[in-house]
Amino acid sequence: VRRLICSDSDVSSVCDEKTSFHKNSPNLHQDGEDSSNSEDGERCIICFKSLRPPMARPSNCNHNFHSECLIAWSKTSNTCPFDRVKYTEIIVANALGELLERHAVTTPPPQNHNAEEEEPQLVEGETLCEVCLNHDREHEMLLCDRCEAGYHLDCLSPPLDSVPSGIWYCPLCSDFDQVSSNQSTDDSWHGSSSSDFSFCDYFCTSEIT
Repeated sequence: VRRLICSDSDVSSVCDEKTSFHKNSPNLHQDGEDSSNSEDGERCIICFKSLRPPMARPSNCNHNFHSECLIAWSKTSNTCPFDRVKYTEIIVANALGELLERHAVTTPPPQNHNAEEEEPQLVEGETLCEVCLNHDREHEMLLCDRCEAGYHLDCLSPPLDSVPSGIWYCPLCSDFDQVSSNQSTDDSWHGSSSSDFSFCDYFCTSEIT
């Protein structure tokens, strides 16, 4: 918010909105009386306290607020708190409606309130860790040599300190190898073949159980 101060010498030439501000401001008393002294005085809808000068209004409407309230409001929004009309300036006046200051308002950047709730977006070519579901720290990501699933070193159980040399299988593929080996032993004992037992058979069985 950028403030432009009007001096007494150039009020008549530079601050020509003085009269219109005063006429269009029902919350400003003609005699300079603070509206807080009036039983039915208007209130600032930002802080809900009685209005008192200096007061401010958005450049595109005539709703009055405490100057400090509207300036603080404008740091995160450039729409009027009352009617949501967009504005580019804050106009501050005294109890007589004389223009004191102008504050230029810039459009606040959009805020993403659901950033923490959003799931991570996977970009093509990036690998998602099967444990934490994040695709960061690719230099610490292990890829299974069979299914190509990704795992962070510290997401494994137990965690690894460094990338192992040679072929590495993820926990699921390692479990499959163990089950397949046991199946081969059983089939050999019973004189049957294990050729029908596949990687898919293991995962289908695991999901069912």
